[in-house]
Amino acid sequence: MRQFTGRESELAALTGLLDQAEAGGAGGAGGAGGAGGAAAMLISAIGGMAGVGKTALAIHWAHQVADRFPDGQLYVNLLGYDPAAAALPPGDALAGFLRALGLTGEDIPVGTDERAAAYRSLLAGRRVLVVLDNASQAEQVRPLLPGSPGCVTVV
Repeated sequence: MRQFTGRESELAALTGLLDQAEAGGAGGAGGAGGAGGAAAMLISAIGGMAGVGKTALAIHWAHQVADRFPDGQLYVNLLGYDPAAAALPPGDALAGFLRALGLTGEDIPVGTDERAAAYRSLLAGRRVLVVLDNASQAEQVRPLLPGSPGCVTVV
């Protein structure tokens, strides 16, 4: 099993943003980015060149803070930088999230906007961590943002 090392400051920055959001303070911190507060959801973006360990950092951190999200965690690889596959459309990602949240095929709305609305309704009042991996454009991410202050999103 590989060891995860050398990212203590980034892990601390992500956890600090989460602590601020839970305390109801305004968010925002150096390298990790993001914003949070009592009335806003926390969104943090991890940036860097390909191969530097952004996914490993996000997943490692998600495991560390899993107990702070009693309603679960959602993960999707948006394939934004995969040379062998087309980027995952937000509607397809939302369908996967809706299935993970308990909807069956016939209950999943057809359109992206309707899927996003159902997704946000299902997450209302819940504490869920959402990891949006390999996003290449804001358009991939916007429909996948929960819209609930109890949820945290890492892109």
